[in-house]
Amino acid sequence: MCGIYYSTVKAEFEASGLKRRGPEGWTTLENHQGYFAHSLLSTIGAPTKQPITTDHGTLLYNGSTYNQKDNDSQWIADNLGHGSEQCIEFIRTLIGEYALVWNTETHTIFCSDVFSVRPLYYWADHSGINVASLPQALKQFPTQYKCEGNKIYTYDKRTKQIAVCTNKHFDLTQTATDYDAVFESFEQAVMDRHTDDNLYTVSAGYDSGAIACCAEKKFNSFKGSFVYPNAEDKHVLAARAKRHRLKPVHFKQEHEDTFSHTEIDTILNARNPEVHNEYATHGLTSMIMQLMKPNNMKIMIIGSGGDEIYADNGFGGKCLEWHKISGEPQKVMTKFGGHFPENLELVWPWHNNTQYQHLFTEKHEAVGGYWGIEVRCPMLDTRVVQSWLNTTSSLKNTEYKGWMAEYMRQHDYPFHASHRKTVFSY
Repeated sequence: MCGIYYSTVKAEFEASGLKRRGPEGWTTLENHQGYFAHSLLSTIGAPTKQPITTDHGTLLYNGSTYNQKDNDSQWIADNLGHGSEQCIEFIRTLIGEYALVWNTETHTIFCSDVFSVRPLYYWADHSGINVASLPQALKQFPTQYKCEGNKIYTYDKRTKQIAVCTNKHFDLTQTATDYDAVFESFEQAVMDRHTDDNLYTVSAGYDSGAIACCAEKKFNSFKGSFVYPNAEDKHVLAARAKRHRLKPVHFKQEHEDTFSHTEIDTILNARNPEVHNEYATHGLTSMIMQLMKPNNMKIMIIGSGGDEIYADNGFGGKCLEWHKISGEPQKVMTKFGGHFPENLELVWPWHNNTQYQHLFTEKHEAVGGYWGIEVRCPMLDTRVVQSWLNTTSSLKNTEYKGWMAEYMRQHDYPFHASHRKTVFSY
């Protein structure tokens, strides 16, 4: 997780939040293109100081892309050219969770990744363009617009105008009658995000279960993993804990005071009323403080996106309910109840309508970034999403999160088939 700041106008800005995101280095740069700042958390290849300046421009980059495994930031800088169209075509090839700002003499190109896991905020007017990883770094402006997922923004420094284009164009044909391509791309997505020091969040659910099942298959065992004690099926939790030789982690209450709602509100600019959630604050913070920081771990693997992309928070045309430990079940937001039509163009992209995916990825990214931890999401890998979109609608509608269920079934991995959604709690 890194922190990005760029402006064509020299001004004081709030840097503390950006610095926390990248605890391994803080660099500022001023040149004829503008004013740059970057905090570094190195997760792929040798640590590379940013901004990176080439003959064509200057790069600020945050996140991880998996096209090139030695040094993704330098590789991106070397492949971005001077022409905006060439740069856009290259960005469209990137696979991973990322945000970047690329500056040339004439343009500033900036974007978040396809599913907006790595955020960027911006403000532009007649005086110039301003971009940052956190909204409070741009609080001196009237507002901060958040970059939408799957959009690439190009600011013309001569006309002071912003053009927006689509990043990934998904193929919505549904012809695949099996999950072979889905399984292949899913396993590649997990392998790309794996290191020997990842933390895998293993719960009783489908999403984390499929990921843990894949990690077990590909790596036999994985370090730093744990079973998250929550409201889900305790028999499945016990079976997975035994299988992976894990002990349930009971979060220490003192961590509740280490990261307050006020701090999250500041990071998210107080725009997200759903952010007041114990899992977002105390749960993630406790994971990081108890399991990651003492072991110098940098990367957390989570299952975000599974509910929204592959189920639309529903099944058979009906929305799911979130079942908590106590209290009444709560209906979740859904566009069409998870019954996928023969023409996907009628509903895609449905995750933009429910908003839950954006809420959860924002929370995870905000808390992870606060502690200098990178969060990776294999369920939101565009290769997996594309392969699954190409399966027939009848296959999609056969079973709730059918491809995950079948993947775990084929590997005799413990799970409980259910159309109920339970909420992380402790």
